Amino acid sequence: SLLQVLKMVGRIQEKAAAWAASTLPKLLQGEDLLLALTKLLMVAKPSKYSSDTLILESSERSAVVTLASECPSSDAALLHLTSLALPFPGAALPPLDPWQLLPTIDVIIRRAAALAAKKNLALKARADALSSRRPSIIPLGNDSEEGTAGALDVSEANLMVCDRIFALACFPGAGLGHLAPSHLWWQVAIMVTILATLNPSTLGRKAWERHPTVAALLQMLVTGNFKFPPVC
Repeated sequence: SLLQVLKMVGRIQEKAAAWAASTLPKLLQGEDLLLALTKLLMVAKPSKYSSDTLILESSERSAVVTLASECPSSDAALLHLTSLALPFPGAALPPLDPWQLLPTIDVIIRRAAALAAKKNLALKARADALSSRRPSIIPLGNDSEEGTAGALDVSEANLMVCDRIFALACFPGAGLGHLAPSHLWWQVAIMVTILATLNPSTLGRKAWERHPTVAALLQMLVTGNFKFPPVC
């Protein structure tokens, strides 16, 4: 089924992220490492996967565009990727600057959200069609198989991914606490808000309790009142 294919794609991306975090830094550094990472995770522009001598067929080009715009991921993949810029306790210095990695993480989260939105639109269209014929019976499917499930799930064990994404925006170096450039802070706040909407019972709850900015953005989404404060 389509769900199984999406799960397989997500597992492949997770394994690719794990390999990139453990092996790529031994082979490449700096801009070369970042370029290889973006290509490996299908974050680079579709034109980067062809050349004058290697022209993609229309079906291949369509597959590349789909992977580059709508692709499931996982919390483990995000943790592997953040380790390239944020060392875990006892680990060596990371090979990438956190600000270099942010755009890649941003794309991965946004295309998972795009996939979830597409699934929800299809689900709503099916429900509307069924309700117009049989108003008393509207099977909406299993939450584990449809809706946002599977796009980018965050488990209770990996809630630290929320804090690590925020840490990517902070000024590198000791003694600066959680200070960050305003534009990067808002970028990661929106990224975590997207993750929260995909995982309301796990990461969403934690982000609501620990990050007031994310809580305010979630209130705006729920109420449709896009001004601060959204709830007086």
